[in-house]
Amino acid sequence: MRIAFISNAYESMGFEYLSAVLKKAGHDVKLFMDPELFNDSDTTISPLGKFFDFKPQLLADLKPFKPDLVAFSVITDSFRWACDLARRIKSEMDVPIIFGGIHATSSPDSVIENNGIDMVCLGEGEHALLDLVNSMARGTVDVSIKNIWFKTDGKIIKNDIRPLIEDLDALPFADKDLYYSVSPHFRFCYYTLTNRGCPHACSYCIHSYFRKLYQGKGKYCRQRSVDNVIQELVTAKSAYRISLVRFMDDCFPTEINWLNEFKEKYSREVGLPFLCYLYPSQVSTDVLEALKDSGCVEINLGIQSWDENIRRKILHRMEDNKTLEKLLDICCQFKFSYVLDIISGIPGESLDSLFEFLQMCRAKRLGSVNFYWLKYYPAVTITQEAYKNGLISHEQVLKTAQGNLGRNFAVGGDTENTDSRKLYLFFLLSRHLPAKAVRWLYQKKAYTFMPSFIPLRILYFFWNFPANNYELKYIHKMQTYYYRYFIRRRLKQSARRAWLQGKQCFRSFMSQRHPGCPASDQDVPGHR
Repeated sequence: MRIAFISNAYESMGFEYLSAVLKKAGHDVKLFMDPELFNDSDTTISPLGKFFDFKPQLLADLKPFKPDLVAFSVITDSFRWACDLARRIKSEMDVPIIFGGIHATSSPDSVIENNGIDMVCLGEGEHALLDLVNSMARGTVDVSIKNIWFKTDGKIIKNDIRPLIEDLDALPFADKDLYYSVSPHFRFCYYTLTNRGCPHACSYCIHSYFRKLYQGKGKYCRQRSVDNVIQELVTAKSAYRISLVRFMDDCFPTEINWLNEFKEKYSREVGLPFLCYLYPSQVSTDVLEALKDSGCVEINLGIQSWDENIRRKILHRMEDNKTLEKLLDICCQFKFSYVLDIISGIPGESLDSLFEFLQMCRAKRLGSVNFYWLKYYPAVTITQEAYKNGLISHEQVLKTAQGNLGRNFAVGGDTENTDSRKLYLFFLLSRHLPAKAVRWLYQKKAYTFMPSFIPLRILYFFWNFPANNYELKYIHKMQTYYYRYFIRRRLKQSARRAWLQGKQCFRSFMSQRHPGCPASDQDVPGHR
């Protein structure tokens, strides 16, 4: 069976695991990518976006492959893009289409109602998709496969969720060739996972919903063995010449026995710098010492809010500010490069708490800060509570389920809110202004006079420019390379198309002047 995965320019580890399982079973898998040049969540320039639109080329490449199944893996932010592309595929090809991923799992009813979508996969899809493809290979689609909803004869068949995959070591390693063969920019940083699930259930995170979905379906947090992780990385180091590893676990494992074993084997057999995410309560002297000895060069910490009441009551995070400051001091002692995440626009949060956090960052000379503007994603706890409390309407909840979140605010937020945009600009610029000037400008609300047309992505870059961290380096390198790579591809395609059109016009002209001259290459005897 031939399975086509449709992706944007972001690497999906979900696709890579699905591909590995399908290929191991003997199926043919291929990735087709739309890079969304000048038309993604960060950079939108309509004229350039239209010129560098790769969707027609994607469709042209997809047809010769003749897929038996087309699959999308979507988050809420990419859902509308995926729906549009699915409809275009359906209009030109008679092929079943399945949607999976976080958004499909959190809003399956809204997803399967869309035209062009035949099936929806909820939760972990490795075994479910393999069962589906195997049944299709036998000639009859089994509509009772757990984890998959089917749209058939105007009816929707909703199958139950199967238990979680307990033994992660039994899964094949993620199929990196799936993305590496499409664009070289994916090779700049090797993404991998050591676990699935998360020990926490922050209200804004999808894990707050997944825990409910999988209740009674097995252990939610599962860990790969150290040997399994090391084996993958040793293989990848030899095959792809990787130079930087990023562990994409929501919380990198900090169980001290696992971490000590990992430290010894990773530093000896892999020896590459790596980045990881930590939950603040995980940070301790022993953990940071083990990470430092392993080769960790940068950690990402989610602070999210500097208002303790907001963190506890709304975000469901229990740390107090004094504890957070101590943890940040420990990070500084170990001379870690680190990135802090902060969410703005939380109901009930005052601007003073955000300003206090920024002042603390300045005083401690902390590393890079990622600003996110709160978004109400489908099914998560904070969205449900906001609806119950009248903060968002039923219409807004439905729009969210259909992927209508608005445009990003550089790395999150709503650009349609002019006051919020100006405030964000002020915070981005504040890093480069004297502390007294920043305080005076904030107290006088001078940020309300800031121009709102300044490109946020540019300002975000300058905010983090003094923070010489690994994440920004490789992200900027990847984005620069992938834009350059796909721009060159499009320009070559356009030049070739113009040459062929010019050649055709010339032949047509000559055939009119000289009737014996062939009008096209196809008219030349023996042409192939």
